[in-house]
Amino acid sequence: MTVRIALSLASLWLVFVLPVKAQFWEATPAILFDDVEDLLVLPNGDVLAIVDGDGIYRSTDSGTSFIKVFDVSFLFEMALGSNRIFAVGLRGTFISDDNGLTWNQLLPSDAWTVTAIGSDIAVGGTASILFNSTDNGATWTIPNVDPIPYLESTAVLAVVRMGDLIGYKTIFSDFMVSTNGGTTWSTVDVIDPDRLHYIDGLFYADRFDEVWTSVDLQNWNQLGADIRRVWSWPVSMKGVIRMLS
Repeated sequence: MTVRIALSLASLWLVFVLPVKAQFWEATPAILFDDVEDLLVLPNGDVLAIVDGDGIYRSTDSGTSFIKVFDVSFLFEMALGSNRIFAVGLRGTFISDDNGLTWNQLLPSDAWTVTAIGSDIAVGGTASILFNSTDNGATWTIPNVDPIPYLESTAVLAVVRMGDLIGYKTIFSDFMVSTNGGTTWSTVDVIDPDRLHYIDGLFYADRFDEVWTSVDLQNWNQLGADIRRVWSWPVSMKGVIRMLS
């Protein structure tokens, strides 16, 4: 079994193959993209790639070849909800209900980050706005962030939601956590994440060469400090994460 992920090495983006039990990396045949913003591995094995300024590409052969499926520029991240794919960028939040073949706009506001845990979806936009859904994107709420009003002009870099548990980080804020659906917030100053993920019962946070894990967003443990920064954590990364930890 192998998995493919995108790594940022000195501003050069490559796609690598890692046998789950191996201790080395091997480059696949070149994928001619200038900049891969995000990868998402679907349950059926297909791979979606956001290419900087060039939309979304899809692979049905484990990443060996790609074809463009969505021609919208300035997309940043993707997440897999309950049988629905979410993609966010400067042109809004988009969804696909057919494994990435077709896309429709769901929210018009610009967004920087998205995470999905089942039907719990969190989207982080500009002006410190958090869009939250507990029904796979059918309806949305905006939690209160009044405790830090000076952040109104900044973008949300990282956000995650599971039930009433929400965590987010803006450009200038501390990492903020709510355990009651966004009614009140507390500061968690252990980590300063650029991205947040949830895989197999653990929250993951990464920043530069640091990777942290938590079960409750409030207490964190650092993985090996020698891990190079990984920008994309698709479903098939779970075996690699276990090996690194």
